[in-house]
Amino acid sequence: MAALLVVFAACSGDDGDAPEQASDSTASSTTTTTAAPEYEPMYEEADCPDGVPDDPRVTCGVLTVPENRAAPEGAQVRIPVATVAPPGGDPPTAPDPIVFLDGGPGLPGLRQVQLFLDVDFGGGRNMITFDQRGTGASEPSLDCPETHAFTFAAVGTPNSTEEEEAAGREAQLECRARLIDSGVNLDMYDTTTNAQDVADLRVAMGIDEWNLFGVSYGTQLGLEVMRSHPTGIRAAILDSVTPPHLSSVFDEVSFVERFDRVLNLLAERCGEDPGCAAEYPDPLGEFQRMVERYEAEPFRGTVTNPLTGEPLDVVVTGQDIVAGAFQAYYDSSLIPLLPSLTRQLLNGDTSIIPPLVQRSIDEPVLRHAEAMGISVNCADEAAVLDPDQEDEIASLIEERPLWAGFIGDGAEICEAWDVEPAPEGFNEPVTSDVRTLVLAGEFDPVTPPEMSRSAADHLGDAAYVEFPGLGHGEVFAHDCPRQIFRAFIDDPDAPVDTSCVAEMGPPDFVVP
Repeated sequence: MAALLVVFAACSGDDGDAPEQASDSTASSTTTTTAAPEYEPMYEEADCPDGVPDDPRVTCGVLTVPENRAAPEGAQVRIPVATVAPPGGDPPTAPDPIVFLDGGPGLPGLRQVQLFLDVDFGGGRNMITFDQRGTGASEPSLDCPETHAFTFAAVGTPNSTEEEEAAGREAQLECRARLIDSGVNLDMYDTTTNAQDVADLRVAMGIDEWNLFGVSYGTQLGLEVMRSHPTGIRAAILDSVTPPHLSSVFDEVSFVERFDRVLNLLAERCGEDPGCAAEYPDPLGEFQRMVERYEAEPFRGTVTNPLTGEPLDVVVTGQDIVAGAFQAYYDSSLIPLLPSLTRQLLNGDTSIIPPLVQRSIDEPVLRHAEAMGISVNCADEAAVLDPDQEDEIASLIEERPLWAGFIGDGAEICEAWDVEPAPEGFNEPVTSDVRTLVLAGEFDPVTPPEMSRSAADHLGDAAYVEFPGLGHGEVFAHDCPRQIFRAFIDDPDAPVDTSCVAEMGPPDFVVP
């Protein structure tokens, strides 16, 4: 089941205003000068979809835009939107809301409504979130139920990586065939088109000015909005950045390097902590021995099938644990526990395995629109795929056979998926004069700090802040980034006060 445990991580634009009546489907991202057909994006209030909290602070609506803006009379896309009012039930004290751009690609933004009810991000502003086209409750849906049966079969068997990848790819292509037969144009599900949806949403909702807030893949989307549709953006917050010029979802060599970085960083930080160093003098060695133990004698147990509620058998090998460990570094709350958890697993205490496996299947099965994610990644990275990566992947697996499930099969799916590449220039660094706050976590395994820092370096007016001890998605993990977030939103032009960062320190490792 190793392949299941890996999270799928995401041309020069206008320097003037985007058209108010609609987005331009070509002029902002290519050298084409032919005007795109005009259309009017429509926003209508509507009942909230299932799963959105029933709360008086939450109102919902639907954005309707063409699936293909070059053929505006054709198929339409319906994008559900939720607006969360400030706490207390009072009207917003600031006219510029914050629009949230979720990650994946393929994850629905409406899943965050409860978080925005619980945590005051806006400081008197409305928070707007939406299911990007193809995700969540949007229509059409690019969810892939064809992969569910594969997922549940794979978690219960110790099949080889090659067998799992072949079966998973077959299920993905069955999903692709069904979507195409139903009339879905997969070429219209990429970051360029997503960015046009965001620009249209502002216009259709009658918002003069707003603030962008993107996390993970949402930062790649945010950067494209800043480049191609800058009108109406007051400020931007980019958290755990995937800049298009460093996009590397299919670069397996890079992912191994990222994993090595956080494994070594954890060992270094543990060695600097007297308690951790005394209890865990060799965290890297213990991790390797633990992986070897479970490869020789896999864990067998049960979790809950998220679709049926019935028990589901699981088998976890050492290769699965390697892939799962990469995910663990996403979660800032787990990082201080990792040396202790490694020791527990090495000593045969497997109590942590079922909840981690449960989380790994709940997210992709219940929330991740797999066809959306594949379409976006294959389009966005078409120009930067390494034609020799198969040889590199084979060499990596030969060197690290227990990492085979984590390494995966790279971009092999893209040839069969067959979507149009992103416009020429998409993978160039984004430049923008929008005032931007860029955040990074020291332990982020998938979007390491150098990616966020590089994005900030290319922006004309950006403040970069790195947080010690944190993983992926800093604003969701700790009060210090939230404090900096709120201050920035209140006054983007003020110097960024990072004094709370110095008070954070390294992970507070758990020792017996």
